[in-house]
Amino acid sequence: KLQFLYLIAPPGDHGMTDPLPRRRRRLKFYEEYFAGGVAGVAELCTLYPLDVVKTRVQAAVGRRVLWRELASLVRVERLRMYRGLLFPLCMEGPKIASKFAVYGACSRALNLHGAEAAGVSLPYLRIALCGAAAGVAEGSLICAPETVKIRMQLPDDRGRIGVYRNSVACAQAIMRKEGVRALFRGQCATWLRNGVQNTCFFPTVAYLKDCYKRRYGKASYHRHEVAVSFLCGSAGGGLSVLCNTPADFVKTRIQHNAAVLHTTNDPRVAALPTRILPYFVHIVRTEGPCNLWRGLGPKVARFVPGGGIIIVTFEAVAGWLAAS
Repeated sequence: KLQFLYLIAPPGDHGMTDPLPRRRRRLKFYEEYFAGGVAGVAELCTLYPLDVVKTRVQAAVGRRVLWRELASLVRVERLRMYRGLLFPLCMEGPKIASKFAVYGACSRALNLHGAEAAGVSLPYLRIALCGAAAGVAEGSLICAPETVKIRMQLPDDRGRIGVYRNSVACAQAIMRKEGVRALFRGQCATWLRNGVQNTCFFPTVAYLKDCYKRRYGKASYHRHEVAVSFLCGSAGGGLSVLCNTPADFVKTRIQHNAAVLHTTNDPRVAALPTRILPYFVHIVRTEGPCNLWRGLGPKVARFVPGGGIIIVTFEAVAGWLAAS
C-alpha cells in the first residue's frame, strides 16, 4: 500500500500528506530523477503505437479515423510499428525525470506548501509556474529525438516505410545532409507544447487530489491512493493534451515539412512558414482553426491513461525510495 503523495508534496513537507512522518524522508534530487525516469519509460513502452498514429494523422492531408489507423498499423506493420522508439526510449527517462526534478526544485524554491501549512487553499498559480518551468526543461531534451522519431514513423513522399535502417542511421543522415541544426527544427514549438502541457497538468492533479481529501478525508485518500492518483493523473493528462494539441500539431508539421522539402524540393512546401506564429496563422487561413486540434483523438487515447500510469508509477517508485 502506498503511504505518500509526492507529486504535490515531497515527503515530510506537511502533515496533510504525511500520515507516517517518522518512516519517511525527503527524496534526494537523484532519487526524484530515477523515479521520474522509470515512470516515463513505463508510459512510453505501453502507449507508443498511439503516438505513431497521432503523428501520421497530424502530418496527413484529409480525414483520418483513429481506430481505423490503429487497426491498420497493427495489422500491416506489426512489430514495425515500434520503429523510431530507440531515441524516445533513451530520452524518456531523462525527460520525465527532469520534469519531476525541476518541478520539485521549483516547488521548494517557491514554498508551494506554505499555504497548505497555514491552512489555506493550495497556491495553484505557483503550481502552474512550477509546471511551466518543468515543461521547458522537458522540452529542451526532446526536440532532436522527436525529429528522428517523426522521420522514422512517417512514410516518405512515395509512401514507403523503412527509408532509414534504424534511428541511428536516420540521425546520421539528417546531420550529414541537412546539418546538426536540422535536428532542432521546431524547438520553440516543442517548448511551447511541453510548457502548456505541464502548466495544465500539475495544477489539475493538485486540485483534484485536494478536492478528494476535503470531501472524503485524508484517511479515505490514503486507503485508495493508487486509484485516486491514477484518476487524477488521467484527468490532468486529458486536460493538458486538449490545451497543447495546437502547439503539437504545428511542431509535427514543421518537422515533417523539413523532411519533405529535403527529399522533394517541392516549391509549395518551401513557401510554407517555418516559425510558430506564422504557421499558426497559415493553418487557420488554409485549413480552419478546428484543424489545429488535429490528432486530438490519439493524444487523448494515449495521455489520459498515460497520465495515470506516470503518476502511479512515479509515486510507487518514490514511495519505495522514501521508505528505504
